Amino acid sequence: MYGEVAESRARVLGADHPDTLTSRFFQADSLDDAGQHAEAARLFAAVAKDAAWVFGTDHPDTLRSRLSHAYSLGATGEYAEAARLAKHLITDYRRVLGPEHPDTLNCRVVHFACLDDAGHHAEAASLGAETVADFTRTLGEDHPLTLSCRNAHACCVAQAGEHLEAARLYGEIAESRARVLGADHPDTLSSRFSQADSLDDAGEHAAAAVLICDVVDARSRILGVDHPDTLEAKFLHAYCLGQSGDWDKAANTTAEVAKDRIRLLGADHPLTLITRSHHALCLNHAGEHVKAAKIYAEVAKAYRLMQGGDAPDTFEARINQVDCLIDAEKGTEASRLCCSLEDDCRRTFGPDHPTTLKVRFLQGICLGISLELTKAKRHLTEVADDYTRALGPDHPDSITAREAAEYASSHTMLDVSLVAFSKLFGRPGT
Repeated sequence: MYGEVAESRARVLGADHPDTLTSRFFQADSLDDAGQHAEAARLFAAVAKDAAWVFGTDHPDTLRSRLSHAYSLGATGEYAEAARLAKHLITDYRRVLGPEHPDTLNCRVVHFACLDDAGHHAEAASLGAETVADFTRTLGEDHPLTLSCRNAHACCVAQAGEHLEAARLYGEIAESRARVLGADHPDTLSSRFSQADSLDDAGEHAAAAVLICDVVDARSRILGVDHPDTLEAKFLHAYCLGQSGDWDKAANTTAEVAKDRIRLLGADHPLTLITRSHHALCLNHAGEHVKAAKIYAEVAKAYRLMQGGDAPDTFEARINQVDCLIDAEKGTEASRLCCSLEDDCRRTFGPDHPTTLKVRFLQGICLGISLELTKAKRHLTEVADDYTRALGPDHPDSITAREAAEYASSHTMLDVSLVAFSKLFGRPGT
């Protein structure tokens, strides 16, 4: 609609008429809202250039178009360039509107958020804290713009690895949003979700499980049990349960989410496959190794059809299937799968790639739990040597492989415990 209006105004009033520029700006804004960020960024850049010619470089409409261009560019994944543009724009905003103008402060939010997305988490967190302080001083801690800035800052803190601090910040934001917007407002629940996620990342799994369970209940009541946000919270709840050691309940909860996502999104949707993979992981930890292997096999088949046999997700599901079969002490079946996997890994990644080496390591474990100890000893020794050569002697995977080879070499066939061989030591890449 805005595009048609812009064309009509350009035809009647001229391409550079202020009303035409306004329509072009809103056309770009609508495209951005629709997720067409690359096209929006292109249009915003053109509008900014023309606005500078019509209004001048310091006009608020010119500055606004430049800020929207930087924001859209960041949404396309061009984070470093977006951060660079926003940084230059901050200088102009401060000169034209003053350092405490809301538009200046908003530009600073775009800057540090893009820096964070570009991987400069510590710098972004530091700039975010300064911006929060300025927003709070000028607008108050409960102003909507301040709350948005505080949330963006908390995200930077989490990305910087300060998970407990991020959880504290998200908790404070949730309290402020509950006071201003209400306890059941989607933004309040979003902050509580992020608080639980940060607690889980900090290792506080039980506390995170309790908190996210409350979010699941609230979202189910307000948004409905089938809403994507409800299912996202339910999935996080299952994850936290597993991390806190309640793998049975985690498996049951994840199974419910998987069933809902199959019904709502389809069996082959990426979110469905992620959920089913996590369900298999929970089942394996809960001791249901064969069931877990079956699900991983189905997930691998789906990934193969969607992405191809050489896709990383396909390989990961196949390797996880082997892991589960090893835990189930199904050495012969696991060994058969490993042989096929090794051929595909060598062809796709090369002989010294960590994925190829891991599959070869698993093959050695399969030989061990099948009581082919002589072959297992020789195989694991060769793999350990190759790990050391490819990754270096001090790499954790090299150390694990050597420990496995030494364990195999120090036992006779009569001593070897099937369970011990599969579970006593870790596995590379885990």
